[in-house]
Amino acid sequence: MVRPGNKQTAPENQTPSSTFHFYLRSTQDGKERVWEAAARKTRKSTGVDAVAIVPILKHPSKPVSTMIIVQYRPPVEAFCVEFPAGLIDEGESPEQAAVRELREETGYSGKVC
Repeated sequence: MVRPGNKQTAPENQTPSSTFHFYLRSTQDGKERVWEAAARKTRKSTGVDAVAIVPILKHPSKPVSTMIIVQYRPPVEAFCVEFPAGLIDEGESPEQAAVRELREETGYSGKVC
């Protein structure tokens, strides 16, 4: 049973890289609801294990713009609009991961400024 204000971890909902937590909170209209959250166990000593990229596109004859992607997210059973992002691979710097993820998710190459 999840109690108000408490976080509980469900052992059956753990993987080698993630732990899932459940919180009981009241909504603005006073109804209680269980919220779910996932926490990754892959953080390095720096505390950073992922990157998010805000791609800025510069074109010689068009205004500066940015890029977003639409990606299906099974936990919410919906498509989400988001910036390209991903995990940092072993031996990779955050900057290298950002450039790699941008290419993998959009096909664009870029540089970290």
